[in-house]
Amino acid sequence: MAKYGQGPANPMYLVDAPPGSTGADATVALVEGSEVAVTSVAIPTAIYHGKTTVTTPATQVVLAASQAILSGVTIKAEASNTGIIYVGASAVSSADGFELAAGEQLFLEVANLATVWIDASIGTDGVTYIAT
Repeated sequence: MAKYGQGPANPMYLVDAPPGSTGADATVALVEGSEVAVTSVAIPTAIYHGKTTVTTPATQVVLAASQAILSGVTIKAEASNTGIIYVGASAVSSADGFELAAGEQLFLEVANLATVWIDASIGTDGVTYIAT
């Protein structure tokens, strides 16, 4: 373990992955006196992407089939959309969803694509997504 930084109040230590480890292991910086304990960080080995369209306004649609992911998902409203996309949980609606206009995007740190739902103000509007 190597000590970095000269600040006496908060010295920082860099903990490297053990010899012979894979890319799934982490290098972690710890600040003395903190209670952070990262034992590993899994590096994604797959990319998931797709397109989801809402055919009927005010009808929630799941973003994708159940798929476990490690690093979250980026959701982008299609550039050709003429209305607003609403992003949220299974009961998302125009009254409470996170709004995306055409071309806007959002990153969500979720563990499964099926936890994200969308709705739209105009039928045939949709989103594209990419996740790891």
